[in-house]
Amino acid sequence: MTIEILTAILGLPANVAVLWILLRKQTTLSSSEVFIMNLAVMDVLFCLNVPLDISNYYFLKNTILSQVSYVFFNFNLTGSPLFLCCICVERYMAVVHPVTYLGLKSLTYRVVCSAVAWAATVAFSIYLGIPPLEDTVYVISGFIFALVIVMIFCSISILRVLRRSAPGRDEIHPMKKKAFQMVFTILMIVLVSYFPALAILPFKSYFNNITFKCNIITLCYSFFPQ
Repeated sequence: MTIEILTAILGLPANVAVLWILLRKQTTLSSSEVFIMNLAVMDVLFCLNVPLDISNYYFLKNTILSQVSYVFFNFNLTGSPLFLCCICVERYMAVVHPVTYLGLKSLTYRVVCSAVAWAATVAFSIYLGIPPLEDTVYVISGFIFALVIVMIFCSISILRVLRRSAPGRDEIHPMKKKAFQMVFTILMIVLVSYFPALAILPFKSYFNNITFKCNIITLCYSFFPQ
């Protein structure tokens, strides 16, 4: 609960500021900014859910509100890495397949991808919120593991292209350098945030069920970015 409160206090104004800047832009949103805006919305929903979660846990103790709160929690749990992956894949296309990327640069494609991502997030969150679901830990970990693999592949592919794009030169093209920095930053966030939950999963059998669910995996989830 302490981590949730700190996350809400720091995350809500920051993400609202991001949305304010993007929505007040005089020019059309760039392709990456579409995904960033959706990512900020996911984080805002999580921050707004914190007061409901805390008040219901300590005071209201309503089963329906608890399920609703859990669904919104899963929005961030599944939606945030999904949009991070979208940003990473887009940078991959821009650097590794620039000709194809130019043909798919229309905002329409990003809007469609965002709609599909939201639909998948809602469906996945509701599915995870259906009690009882004993394999929730495996479902979430498998989903995140797949996204992490995609982002690692994108980052390695971008690095390879950048290394051979300008032989004999020390300087990297500014656009490609920016693309790599963005993907590398996302990759570091994902690895630091999600690696503990993924790494502990093979050792589940070494703990009793209560300890693993209530202590170990809860601690690992606290690393997740909000």
